Amino acid sequence: MKQCWLLLFLASSIQAGHFDGGTIRWAPVNRSATTAPIQVVITQTYTYTLSLVTCSVGSQIGSTTFGFNFSLWCTYNCGPTSAGYVAPPVLGYCTGTSPGLNLAFSQRSDIVSLAANDYFTVSHSIPNTSTAGFYRPLTLSTGGTSTTSRWNITASIDVRVRPDNGLINTPPLANVMSPQGIPLNIPTQIVISTFDIDGDNVRCRWSNSSLECGNVCFPTTIPSSTILSSNCTLTITGNVTNSWYCASIQVEDFIDTNLMAVAMSSVPVQFLIYVYPPQNCPVPSLSSPSTCIGVQVGVPYTVTLAAVNNCGSTSNISDIAVQAFSGIVEGPIIQLDPPNGTSYEKNITYTPLLSQLGLQILCATALDNSNIPSAQYCITCIVGDTSVPACPGTATTAVRPPESSSVYNIDTESALSPAQNHRAKHHQTMFKSMLSINNTILPIRSIRSSLSGRGRNSMFQSHRHEQRTSTSNYERLQRRASISSNDSLTVWAPVQKPIRTAINVIRLHRLSHTAISNESENIVNRSAITNQSQLTSATKVSQTSKRNPQRIST
Repeated sequence: MKQCWLLLFLASSIQAGHFDGGTIRWAPVNRSATTAPIQVVITQTYTYTLSLVTCSVGSQIGSTTFGFNFSLWCTYNCGPTSAGYVAPPVLGYCTGTSPGLNLAFSQRSDIVSLAANDYFTVSHSIPNTSTAGFYRPLTLSTGGTSTTSRWNITASIDVRVRPDNGLINTPPLANVMSPQGIPLNIPTQIVISTFDIDGDNVRCRWSNSSLECGNVCFPTTIPSSTILSSNCTLTITGNVTNSWYCASIQVEDFIDTNLMAVAMSSVPVQFLIYVYPPQNCPVPSLSSPSTCIGVQVGVPYTVTLAAVNNCGSTSNISDIAVQAFSGIVEGPIIQLDPPNGTSYEKNITYTPLLSQLGLQILCATALDNSNIPSAQYCITCIVGDTSVPACPGTATTAVRPPESSSVYNIDTESALSPAQNHRAKHHQTMFKSMLSINNTILPIRSIRSSLSGRGRNSMFQSHRHEQRTSTSNYERLQRRASISSNDSLTVWAPVQKPIRTAINVIRLHRLSHTAISNESENIVNRSAITNQSQLTSATKVSQTSKRNPQRIST
């Protein structure tokens, strides 16, 4: 069974479609700079079929099979409201490969200069006249297979001043690795991890027009029974082995929880999902000593990914696929205690670049020799300039249970004792940050739990409660965060001591997808939330007023 599945997997990978999903995100270089030229960093992250492209780390992705080099064109509200926009290319630079999944990962970042009050839509899309530019063959919800499913990936850019704080909005950050593997006939959750530095209400919805999703709009290439919750949790059941689906989702931020409110921005996430046959043994597992690391620009940091083969001597770990970014160097997979050992390791060395100050998220998954995946594992990297920033605590992590047990519902609250739950909530209440820019206090509250998929704002309370919390709590926490910029924005700690830091986002991230069961057992590894959260560093990010897009050095 496993050998047959492997052959079918590889066969589907080498057919005509070369594109396997991606995302577009943007952020103002200095969100308090509201006069032209307004500089915005646009980051495009795409995944391709490895056998159909050339991918040498650090070099631009290339191929003779699709032969195009389009740009990230303006596709809506173009003209006076996109006056400063010059479209950057879409072809990125190879950041890594996964031979097991037949994938090539790419990313590129460009700075564009916009006019004040620009608001428009950009898309990575393929013209209908093109004879290339398709996803791999996708299973249709109505039955059959499409070999000509085109994609559109669309983001909205809006540099108009927010009505609540006088700053330029920063869209949410969203991340999920493509593809995601799900077991046959088992309802499975795939959690899209999101983060919003402005503390906005973050919601997910299906992409709903050809401009946003091309030929992969819901429910064309995904089962119609699939549910996408507004809290960005996808629930899907794959009913046919070897099926490949595509999920096209928009992640949006709102000033408040008013359901009738208009989104301030919209960023896309498109990823593939494949269905693998029932297994007679547990799926692989993947972990690391750290879910969050502090790293310094120019200083190498090595982290070890540990994979376990849970399927005995008939199987082995063939790949640890890493969705890397610039500065990442992957070591080989090492089997511990060969030839019969079940544990494997892979070292990842990250040397941060100056352009990466703030947050980076490194995601990986382990594969056995039948391409059965582990749950995805992600590590947050907080990048400082002149010092190593501290992580704000230890995230709760989950262990994917053996597939045969069908116990997959992960609930961090019910797994804790009442006393532990009380202490955790107490720490969560204390573990808050206040961001002061030009003496405007902004609570950072919209950090989403990527495990339970509940309560995006549960970890951080309201602004009013921030003001009531005692100063002594903040003195112990010394929580500090800022946006690095050319204007050296002054950021005030809760004790009103001005500091400058290179940390523009704080996020503990553990992205996992788990199948749902009605059984009551929950399997979790819990780590106590600590009060350690001192972050100190300083940076200045030089800006330029050139109108043409500039690729950020990799």
